[in-house]
Amino acid sequence: MKNHFDSLLRTVYDRIVSRIFKETYRMQEKDFTRNRKLKFHEIVLLILKGSKNGLRAGIQTFLKEIDTDVDTYSKAAFCKARQKIHPDAFKDLFEGSVTQFYEEVSWKRFHGYRVSAIDGTVLNLPNTAELLELFGSEPFIGNTQVQSHSSCLYDVLNHVIMDCQIGAHNGNERILALAHLEKLAAIRSEKELLVFDRGYPSEQLMRALDKKGFKYLMRCNKKEFFREVRKVDAPDAIVTRKCKDGDLTFRVISIALEDKFETLITNITDEEFTISEFKELYHLRWEIETKYDDLKNKLQLENFSGVSAICILQDFYATMFLSNAMAFLEADLTDEIEEYNLSHDNKYEYQLNRAATIAALKESFVEFVITDSNRKRKKLLRHIQRELMQCLIPIRNGRSFPRKRKHYSLKFHSNS
Repeated sequence: MKNHFDSLLRTVYDRIVSRIFKETYRMQEKDFTRNRKLKFHEIVLLILKGSKNGLRAGIQTFLKEIDTDVDTYSKAAFCKARQKIHPDAFKDLFEGSVTQFYEEVSWKRFHGYRVSAIDGTVLNLPNTAELLELFGSEPFIGNTQVQSHSSCLYDVLNHVIMDCQIGAHNGNERILALAHLEKLAAIRSEKELLVFDRGYPSEQLMRALDKKGFKYLMRCNKKEFFREVRKVDAPDAIVTRKCKDGDLTFRVISIALEDKFETLITNITDEEFTISEFKELYHLRWEIETKYDDLKNKLQLENFSGVSAICILQDFYATMFLSNAMAFLEADLTDEIEEYNLSHDNKYEYQLNRAATIAALKESFVEFVITDSNRKRKKLLRHIQRELMQCLIPIRNGRSFPRKRKHYSLKFHSNS
């Protein structure tokens, strides 16, 4: 079995205990210069792990995990200490996980392409005056709910969040998408292909993708899109739109999705993919919806451990890092899962249980990071891997469920 997960956490520990990391991300030069019950790297580690079942209980559990002589540590002391750490510390760790994954892991491609999806979601935040001014709010009957607009660039085959943005609740998803493209350009591979839902097609975004040399596949509303698209009658056609900044040439494809036909547009104008492969590519976009389910429900992204803007940003990037740590765990077991699928005559192929993966990650995260015993880490890693292999779940393709419209915005008490 591979040890990519172990390598990631070793890198994280070396980073957070370094003097340079502390001096870079403490708010003031005088912060963390005196001896305190918990050191800088221990506060960082506690925030990374998260305290979703209550801050006091989370702190007490953490003290046992790090095997410290400190018996008690108050919520007030923790909240005061975390205000001295810049949120960019966690953004740095998140971005480092992205770089390390593509440098160390043999990652999956689709016909040579790294396939990523861009999509946004709304996050419900604690209702405080500071957050209201910073992010804005969505009006509800008789009250308001502070919200932010978040967007992710997500590798749908390798389950890596490559970039994440968080901003005002009324943020423009296309503007956030352009920011993702700048990030992708800095870490680009030889062949990049991005998949978008129907809220994204626009001349500006399509032209930006062409300029950067990225391939795209977008779902669009044919009745409300460019005139040239509305005129297309064939199931597969190449059209050119006359624009003041130059002609825009792209391909229009009609495919059957469930019980209706949908229109896709792409700048892949040759015969590199068949229509069925375009359909498969667009279906991969659903992986980012599944990732948002992981973030919001399993990793409880909206269950923030503080109410200040600093706490919100710290928790946001810490959760994104934990999500990527899951990808390292999955990569470690890729060969074992493939061997299992080949050696068992099952009706379905099997994959890791994401809920079990998250549970295993959070249960062993602190112990894995702080232990300096290679033997103990390897033993712990083997235990986690065996446990995950015992709870594989089948991949049942073709299933669909009606979308539930019930509003769960006040799911966590801090947001009510």
